[in-house]
This record gives sequence, C-alpha cells and structure tokens, in this order.
Amino acid sequence: MKLAFSIAIFTITIGAFSLTAQDSQHVIKVDNRAKLQSKFNFAKKTTNFDEALKNASSYKNLNLSLKNLDYLDRRIGEFQNLTSLDLSNNLLTTLPEEIKYLKNLKNIKLSNNKFSEIPKVLYSLPNLEMIDFNGNQIRFATVDFQSKLVKKLILSNNPIESVNTNLGSVELEELILSHCSISNLNFDLSKFSKLKSIDFSNNKISNIANINLYPKSIQYLNLSNNQITNFNEQILSISNLEYLDLSQNQLQNFSLNKANKLKVLNLNRNKINQLNLNSNASNLREIQFAQQNVDMISINFENLKSLSSLNIGYNKIGNLTNIENLSQLTQLEMPQTLLTDFPPFLQKMTNLKKINFSFNKITQIPTYIENFKSLENLQLTKNEIKAIPTNLVKLSNLKWLWLDNNQIETLPLELNANQSLKVISLKNNKISDQNKKLYSNTFKNKKITF
Repeated sequence: MKLAFSIAIFTITIGAFSLTAQDSQHVIKVDNRAKLQSKFNFAKKTTNFDEALKNASSYKNLNLSLKNLDYLDRRIGEFQNLTSLDLSNNLLTTLPEEIKYLKNLKNIKLSNNKFSEIPKVLYSLPNLEMIDFNGNQIRFATVDFQSKLVKKLILSNNPIESVNTNLGSVELEELILSHCSISNLNFDLSKFSKLKSIDFSNNKISNIANINLYPKSIQYLNLSNNQITNFNEQILSISNLEYLDLSQNQLQNFSLNKANKLKVLNLNRNKINQLNLNSNASNLREIQFAQQNVDMISINFENLKSLSSLNIGYNKIGNLTNIENLSQLTQLEMPQTLLTDFPPFLQKMTNLKKINFSFNKITQIPTYIENFKSLENLQLTKNEIKAIPTNLVKLSNLKWLWLDNNQIETLPLELNANQSLKVISLKNNKISDQNKKLYSNTFKNKKITF
C-alpha cells in the first residue's frame, strides 16, 4: 500500500534547532566514547609545579593546564610515576627530552597549544594509551609511536592535510581527525584491527577512497560536514559498521545494498530525493533524513521493520511507501512538513514514545491518540490547534506536552489526573490571564508555562 503526500514546503527561521532526535541520537558513538573516556583519568585541579616537585614520586596525575607555559620545565622527568599529564591550554611548541623518563605515562593532554608537529620524544614512551593534540597548528601529522597500547588519538582542530600512518599501535580504538583540512582519504588504516571509531567530520573530503584502507573492525564512521557528492557503497562492506554519519554533504543519490549490521544512518542536510533501502538494511534502528533541500523526498520502508527512530522533518514529502509497517517505531519526527492533520499511517504506530509534528498546520489532535499508551513526549509546537482533548489523561506514560504557538484558549482540568505528566508548555496561545491563574493553582504538581 502506498501513502502519498504532496505538500508544499515553507521556510521558517528557528534559532539553534536540532534536526536529530535528541533522545536517541548518536547512541553508538556515545557508548563507544564513554567506555574509552572512563579509562583516561586526569587530575581536575591544576598543580603548582615547584610544590609538586618536592614529592614528585607520589604523583600519578599532574595538571599543568592554563598556566601560559611556553616551555615545560626539564625537571618533569622526575615525576617517573606519572600515569596522566595535562598540559592543555598553554603556549607550548616543544617538549623537553626528559619526557622520555615518564615510562609509566598512559595519558597525555596537549590540546590548545601551539605545536606544529608531534614531538618525537613522545614516540619513545612505551605505555601511552591516550594522546590529545586537539587545537594545535599541526599541518602534516607523522605518527609513529613505539607504544603498542595507544587506544585513542585526537588530532582534531588542526590544519592537517595528510597523515603518515606509521603508527606502531595495534590497539588503537578511536581516531579523531575532525575540523582539519583533509581533502583525500588516502592513508592506510587497515592494519589497526581493533579500530572502532573514526571521526573525519568537518573536513574538505569530496570523495571516499579505496575502502580496503579501512579495517573491518570499524563500528562508528563520521564523515559529516564534508563535500562528498557520491556515495561509495564499498563503505558498507565494513562488516562491523553500525553507525554511519554522512550528514551535511552534497549527496544527491543514496542506495543501501549491503549494510548487514548498520543500525544508525544519518543523512540529514543533503540533496537526496529518493532513499533506496533493501532487505540487507533490516538491522537499521535509526534513520536521520531531515532537510534534503530538494523538491520532494520518497522512501520505501518495506524492509525496515526493526526501525525505531525516524526523522524526515523539514522536507517536502512525496511517497512514504510501506511506512505503516513500521510497527516497532518509537520516535517519529516530521516537523515543518506542512501536515494539516495527523497522517493516517500513524494509527498503526501505537508503540511510539515520541511524536514531533511541530511547525505544521495541524488543527486538531485526533481521538485515537488515547491508544498510544507508550507515548512520553508529544511535540506540537506552532500549529493551528484550538483544543486539547480530555482523553490525553488516558496516556499513562505521557511526561511532556509541547503546545506552544497554537490557538488554544482552555486547558482541560481533567489532565491534572494524569500522574505521569510533568511538563505542559502553552506559550503564545490565547489563554486569558484569569485562566492562567486558575491552571497555575490547579496544576501545582506539574510545570506549566504560558
């Protein structure tokens, strides 16, 4: 069965809005990085170097950040039991040779300094696990660490154009090269068999090179905000890939023909008018397909029965074939698609926890809304709704009700009996001052805003 929508898109300026479903975005990325971050402990308070030197052997964590250092005291070599060293937010361009005596050092933070290259003295440290060079002046990165334990390497926010990957580490799990000046992905990462996360976002990449340069272990790949015009389907041959972010590129066509393990696909802000997905995409849990900047989008959802989160907002909607079969969907985002009513297919999606139909032209909330027993978050900001149905009281899991910028004059007092409801937002409606006072006194256990 085909459900076709032909609606005209309109333009509205929204300050700092997010096109992604906030409750579930980047689930895999967050999990991976949280696990890695928990291993890298740095001292929170800065330390007086001379005072610490009096008992250097007792220090495992040393924080010398934010001290305007343009050189590091050579006596740093006396802290031979250090495992974490924070030198971020200084003016350093080099490191003293005495760093080599820190044989136990696992984590070093050198972000926001003035390094133009990676100091060679770091290569000799045998136990390094995490290296942070975010926000320096490195243009050509040669990385050749003797430590085979390096798990995380951060080189973001540098004017890096190319990377010489002679990295000795076979344990590398996360590589961050976002906000650099990379235009070609021609460096070989295939030997890093444990690499799980790569971030190439915010670069100048226009095409995706030979995918054989990437290990099969990759789970998270971020290529957002580049200049990619054609999608290389070989990416999907990365057998463990679960999260793929191609948002904010210049893609005009996209087909998903392999994607055996892919769970999250972000294609927001491209120029794709038709999304082709086949049976090999059956593991997809989340699709972000908002703001395509084309005349009309069409998607066939036939093989996506496991999909739980869908964002197709800020588009002109064409055919959404088989969307009514998405029985496992828990989040649906369709803001600014000029809906005039709740779409017919919604009646079959009773597992939804979040509905976002904001910035449309909906005039009423249908009575069948009471069947959505799992619904927690209902977002209907800036529509043309005049009344709130009393049967919302039957939604025993509803927590957030967003109805700002509508034409509502009254709020059913029966809603106060809904124990789960915590937030009711009714800004910029037509509620009288007298009623506002009444509702504020009645709904004392809820946060209500006018």
